Amino acid sequence: MNFWIASKYFFSLNNRSIINIISIITIIGITFSTISMIFVLSVFNGFERLVTNLHKEHIPNLKIESSKGVYFSTDSIVDLSLNETIIDKLKKYNTIVFSEVLEQEIILEYKKSINDSVETLKSFSKIRGVDKNYNHVTNLSNYFIVDSDKYNFFDFNNLNFIVVGLDIANKLNLSVADTYEEASKQKKSLNIWNLKITNRKPELVKNNGFVNTGIYSISPDFDNNIFCSIEEARYILNKPNYCSSIELRAKDSSIKKLKKLIQRDLGNTFIVKDFKEQMPFLYKMVNTEKIAVYLIFILIVIVTMITLVGSMTIFILQKKEDMFILVCLGSSIKKIKNIFFLWGQIIIFSSIFLGVTLGLFICYIQDSFKVLKIYGNFIVDYYPIKINFIDIFCIVILVLLIGFVTSFYVSRKNYFYKNLPFH
Repeated sequence: MNFWIASKYFFSLNNRSIINIISIITIIGITFSTISMIFVLSVFNGFERLVTNLHKEHIPNLKIESSKGVYFSTDSIVDLSLNETIIDKLKKYNTIVFSEVLEQEIILEYKKSINDSVETLKSFSKIRGVDKNYNHVTNLSNYFIVDSDKYNFFDFNNLNFIVVGLDIANKLNLSVADTYEEASKQKKSLNIWNLKITNRKPELVKNNGFVNTGIYSISPDFDNNIFCSIEEARYILNKPNYCSSIELRAKDSSIKKLKKLIQRDLGNTFIVKDFKEQMPFLYKMVNTEKIAVYLIFILIVIVTMITLVGSMTIFILQKKEDMFILVCLGSSIKKIKNIFFLWGQIIIFSSIFLGVTLGLFICYIQDSFKVLKIYGNFIVDYYPIKINFIDIFCIVILVLLIGFVTSFYVSRKNYFYKNLPFH
């Protein structure tokens, strides 16, 4: 009975009275807030998916690091009962391919001949020593923008081959060797300096003889690295049989299950990181921005609910005669309060339904026809969309909760019912 009366009041909004106009404005405000939240969060999810897809190919599915330091020996025993090393453990998994990686900060030096003079260019970089499986783990070769026709970096029989990121190539004005003459010149002039600790004193150790066989470009974060064979990196860094991580790619999709199995086999000495854990800054930034968006829209919804407070207040005062009749017919004050509470809830539910429906429709239009464009030099020229139904669920709950509190508070104010009989 209470809901029927509340719904009759609601469907009388087509009358052109001031209260109905305010109520329609309330519905429009809540609907627009819901649409905005769905669209903005879908754009955030779209950018997150875009960045993830850009990095997913060159970042391994899982990465194994030591929990006790930067480097660890591949000969260390992780299972005393079976006398197995970490490599022995990983070889038991038929669904993965893995690569040992050794990385450290270094200084790259290139002596370039200009006329009769020699110009020495230097740049800080990070060397990454990798083995033959690395290209199968990260598809590095797919990112080569220039590579040599004669020298193949992944031919690890020649320890002198390196590939450099675009950022390093630009800083050092470094080209790709494609002839024997170019390779000979680079072998004499391309050097790596490693900071070596000897007798507690830092000492720069120079390593000669490298040939650049390729230039790759992934992103500004990764284009400051150089790659060489892990044997050469171990020699340069004086870390035989050591690596800083083991990167692996799974041939199936059960990454979470595989991560748990490997972590269980390796124990607490090692940390197994998935894609998100390898890029914590990116996901912290995205999550922080999403939280900020939620807070902003919570304020917008609260401000919008002020119109609901106004419309409910005017509406209740306008229905004084109806309340008097209902009380005379035997209705309790509690039931009358519930009628106005339900009226407010119907407005909230109607606004949410319209907001979610229109929000999903707008997201579909943007995703299908790329209506909103991004101007400037960016990866894509439109706002990407990814609908996350967990976000939509949170939006619905958020608006419902704020609307419930608002409707309950206004409908329960005894001020509106003090002149009624039997109060």
